[in-house]
Amino acid sequence: MLPLDRFLSGVLVAIVLLLTAGIAVHVGTPYFERALGATGAEKTAPVAPSSAGVLVAPSAVPSTRHDEGEHSAYERGPTRRELPLAAPSGSPGPSGVFLLRARNLSGRSGSVFVPAQATGVASPLLVLFHGTGGSGADMVNTFRAVAEERGIILLAPDSGHSPNGTYNWQVPDSPGDSTPDQAHVAACLAEVLAAPGLHVDHERVLALGHSGGGSSAAYMATTDPRFGAFAVLHGGVFAGGLGTHRVPAWFSTGTEDPLRPAVVVERAAAAAGAHATTVTTHLYPGGHAMSEAELRDVIAWWLGG
Repeated sequence: MLPLDRFLSGVLVAIVLLLTAGIAVHVGTPYFERALGATGAEKTAPVAPSSAGVLVAPSAVPSTRHDEGEHSAYERGPTRRELPLAAPSGSPGPSGVFLLRARNLSGRSGSVFVPAQATGVASPLLVLFHGTGGSGADMVNTFRAVAEERGIILLAPDSGHSPNGTYNWQVPDSPGDSTPDQAHVAACLAEVLAAPGLHVDHERVLALGHSGGGSSAAYMATTDPRFGAFAVLHGGVFAGGLGTHRVPAWFSTGTEDPLRPAVVVERAAAAAGAHATTVTTHLYPGGHAMSEAELRDVIAWWLGG
């Protein structure tokens, strides 16, 4: 057996070594993680002037954490603009990309794009619903080119959180039900319709959703008479929650779409048939992403030409 004094000395040495190792791990881990790319030190954005010439401090810029609401690059940036509350005398109206003032329960808002040729004239309005994990700014970026070509105003609200913590739309599946997401969309629509200098052609308002946003587009268009049609791209519907406002419907997907294969989308189109005046279906080469041909075709179906 070891003498007691040698045993105690060994225990003391072991404790000192463990404490030293713990301190080294605590101090050194962040450096190793940054070197290996496991985590990144949060970069502080430089102070930059906003479109109104007001400096935006880095502390005022929202982070990308899902529990803090806004997350798109546009919403985080120092150049974000909100729709004007008043139009200057003699001004043809606002143009460009804007952030909405309306906020949902997650603190998110949405984006609006007004092409220059849509100022001062009655223009079609396309209301866009992003897919799971997306944002309104994403949808505006996707549809901006065709909107500029056709003089279309884009309104793209942001969804709230789903129960599993992702950004996704909560859609009713029973007649007469509603969710906070639909209330937010209505508030965003009211904000655009009331914006001074913006003129919406009320006969040409389309609800369009991609992937997880498709069911919201169908719900809104069949429960809100301000919509004249809906389009579901690579998505589905919750038929039980669709309303009695019957409008033309479009469904499309990709030949290789692993999430919304043709048979699934055709089934959704059939389920929506009772809530639509006509149903048009299309199939495009590719997977789950929207193709340029698909975007142009759905706009031509809606507006003609």
